[in-house]
Amino acid sequence: MTVEIALATEQDIDVVSGLLTKLAVHDSELDDLMDPNYAESLQFRSHLAMMVQMDLSYVAVARVNDRAIGAGIGRLQRAEAAGIFAADLQMLYVEPDMRGHGVGRMLVGHFQEWAKGKGASMLKVTTYLNDNEATLGFYKALDMTPTMVELRKMI
Repeated sequence: MTVEIALATEQDIDVVSGLLTKLAVHDSELDDLMDPNYAESLQFRSHLAMMVQMDLSYVAVARVNDRAIGAGIGRLQRAEAAGIFAADLQMLYVEPDMRGHGVGRMLVGHFQEWAKGKGASMLKVTTYLNDNEATLGFYKALDMTPTMVELRKMI
């Protein structure tokens, strides 16, 4: 199986949105505030259209034989306190039947190389803690270390 990962173009927005909608549905089961339809919204699609044009934004699609099997989005941001550029992996999704074949690792590696080429010196990701052991294990296997916890309260 040959996996090809490429930066997305405007023609890929529907594909990326479709894949990330599946992630949003999953995330909505972990987070009452997550709208499972968000990635299908015009607002999100417009955001993706802007991201594919921006130098400091990352949108990529993984394919096998022209089938889109995964996607990732991220961005570079200045980590002011540390005085460095950080690569923030915002969303990552791999189709369930393709998990365990290294596709997620390849997408993260592609993002990391893209970010290093743009001057980033740190990779970070935010994920859910509760009922999400597989995802946490995935990132730990990539030598990522948990460092922060987000606390919330509705007001």
